[in-house]
Amino acid sequence: MDFLGFVAFGLLLVLLPVLAIVFLLGKLAEYLTRLATPGRQDQIKWGIRAKYGTYLGLFIFLTYSTYTAIYPNDGFFLSEFKEVTLREPPKSSNVVAKSASYPDFHGDYCSYSRIELSPSDYSTLLAEIATDSRLEKGDPMGNSEEQNALRSMPVLQYKKSFTRTEPGKDDHYLGIKFMSTGKHVEVSICVT
Repeated sequence: MDFLGFVAFGLLLVLLPVLAIVFLLGKLAEYLTRLATPGRQDQIKWGIRAKYGTYLGLFIFLTYSTYTAIYPNDGFFLSEFKEVTLREPPKSSNVVAKSASYPDFHGDYCSYSRIELSPSDYSTLLAEIATDSRLEKGDPMGNSEEQNALRSMPVLQYKKSFTRTEPGKDDHYLGIKFMSTGKHVEVSICVT
């Protein structure tokens, strides 16, 4: 079996149960609506509306979930910032470049973001991290997501960088770079 055939077969194995569940949920909505409207002349019409409304709602939900899994929003990258720095992102945080790979079957993925901070938040964060023993000076591991995000952005020089390890998770690479602009940080995480 060639690669495309294997992928098609895998998609079919995933899609069939999902479609069966969607079909059953639509039928359940139709049945419950008919139970809730006994004796009405338009009982069948409302049941059909409930069924197709359920189909539409599930389609929108699954489409949105899939889209945000492939193209994460800024909130995802700000939570990555929190995971690396062990601090809440400052209110001035603005994600200006981002890229993340989709997790594979083992949960391995990489993410990269460039976040713009106010100069005072940048200075405060740098001072806090420089004295935090949980982070150590070192260059974060580069990844392909950084290259993807920076295709349309200028490459900036960094003045300091820090890495962090998680106990018991030797395959997690977390890093932050403080750029020489005095207002940008670059956050990267790689789980391999």
